[in-house]
Amino acid sequence: MRQEGNRAMRKHTGRWGRVIAGATLLLLLLPLAADAAKGKKKKKKSGDLAQAIALYQAGQYNEAIGLLDTITQSESENPEAFFYLGMSHKGLDHYDPAVSNLQRAASLDADHFEARKEAGGYQFERRDYAAARGNLDAASRIKSNDATVEYQRGASAYLLNDYNGAKVPLEGAVQLNAAHPHSHYFLGLTYYQLRDFGRAIEQLSIFVQQAPEAPEAAQARQLLAALRN
Repeated sequence: MRQEGNRAMRKHTGRWGRVIAGATLLLLLLPLAADAAKGKKKKKKSGDLAQAIALYQAGQYNEAIGLLDTITQSESENPEAFFYLGMSHKGLDHYDPAVSNLQRAASLDADHFEARKEAGGYQFERRDYAAARGNLDAASRIKSNDATVEYQRGASAYLLNDYNGAKVPLEGAVQLNAAHPHSHYFLGLTYYQLRDFGRAIEQLSIFVQQAPEAPEAAQARQLLAALRN
């Protein structure tokens, strides 16, 4: 009887051992399954973002916005999703959502040069020079050799009557792209305001040569005539 009892106990213990071992294995596998599920979910989102970018690049801005709105709700820390959402709104000339989403992208990625450049450039086009200058200055700190950024931030400073602040970026702009007439124009005006008349004449002369039919050319010629007399 004792032997039969021992055999039953060993059988019972073995069964529980297998149950415990199975439960332990399940607990070990659950995190791996969760990680795998997360990986699949991320892969799907990446595919959605790629589709949204393709829609933006195809000029289908409304369709891109619809998809990107969904993506940004679930991926609230994804700078690229906000960047392309802003660019899609910019494509439709939706000023406020374009700028706010571009700036959101820049806040999520401090080194996102394009987000700062696009936001600042759009603000510059809309003559919101103070706001433009903030984004363009930030873009220049990330990448200092972009001629468009340097021109726009210098011109913004000039139009805000900060002539000392305009000088350095405009000098950089003409060095980076000597064929851009309005960089010479604003640099010439800046030199004029700073009473550096020799350099003002030089830069305004280049502007008139490069863009003789520009609306500002008549003003530049009048200023040149006054400076040379």
